[in-house]
Amino acid sequence: IYSEYVMYFNQPPVFNKSFRYNVNKAVKNGAQFHHNNSKIILEKLFDLLNTTKQIRYSKYGENYSAFPFLHLNQLTIAKLVDSNLAQLYYASVNGDIHCVRCALEKNGRVFGLMIASDEIAYKMGLHYFIHYNLIKQYHQQNALYYNISGTADGDQGRGLSDFKESLGFKRVYEYGKDSLY
Repeated sequence: IYSEYVMYFNQPPVFNKSFRYNVNKAVKNGAQFHHNNSKIILEKLFDLLNTTKQIRYSKYGENYSAFPFLHLNQLTIAKLVDSNLAQLYYASVNGDIHCVRCALEKNGRVFGLMIASDEIAYKMGLHYFIHYNLIKQYHQQNALYYNISGTADGDQGRGLSDFKESLGFKRVYEYGKDSLY
């Protein structure tokens, strides 16, 4: 079984205490939220994907897949960004980029493809900061939903599942190979 985590925007989002704490921590450290589909940000995404892979392996021993979907690689991501179907959002502190989010957006439907970070992003709560800003943005734009993406059920996906639910996303069980989103 595979689970996806979805937030629908038919009502205002609610942020729990730990979510707000992490967002405030990022803000106090000077985090800034940006949107930019330039080649520079795309290259930073790829660099940070390698860093994320190293961090997750050293902390959790996970065989983290930077490109978790069939046929997804640097070339296909670049084509999605060039077509404007994929959007790049990032968090910076003191002008340095520490976290980049790549999301597919079309007709009010949003699917998070990947997020990449360095150690500073983990320490400062920049994941929360990016998701907070995206949730607010999508809600203001009257988006239908934001699918933060999924995890395999079981012990290996437990940490990611807990994180996604802590952001206010609801678990949707998938029983096939294809996403309904």
